[in-house]
Amino acid sequence: MNASWIVYPFFALFIIAGASIMLHGMGDILKARAIETWPKVDAKLIHCELKTIGDESEDTQEVTVSYSYEVNGREFSNNKIHPCYGYSNLDGHTELYTRLKKASVVRARYNAVDPQESFIVVGHYGISVVPVYIGLLFLGGGICFLLLFHFGLTDSSDFVSGLEVVK
Repeated sequence: MNASWIVYPFFALFIIAGASIMLHGMGDILKARAIETWPKVDAKLIHCELKTIGDESEDTQEVTVSYSYEVNGREFSNNKIHPCYGYSNLDGHTELYTRLKKASVVRARYNAVDPQESFIVVGHYGISVVPVYIGLLFLGGGICFLLLFHFGLTDSSDFVSGLEVVK
């Protein structure tokens, strides 16, 4: 029995992972667009910290915050900066930390349907599309290699079988 079928689930994992990463990234981008229209509220900064993650020579950083705000007489707290924000070795974390550290109150946007959901940074940033591109890379690569492998196994490269001899 030919055991080459085992490769199909391997490629399927790449396709599923790629689609998952891409859809998650697209969801974050759509949420980032949506929060621009959410109601605004003043939020009191409770804590702000600049964390270095891993080896300091890599300069991978992340700003962590906590803030509280009031909506319709109810107190809420959150630690979300932006739907696409996370640690990286890109510039901007130190500046974000410096601006937040100097502030005591910032403007937050909250979800009117679920006021517990809020963010303090709005807008779309180029780095937000990176998960979409990575997802597309995995998805496209998985599909291409699956098709190449499938047709390589199932197609005959024996040109003689297609020859019709008349005489």
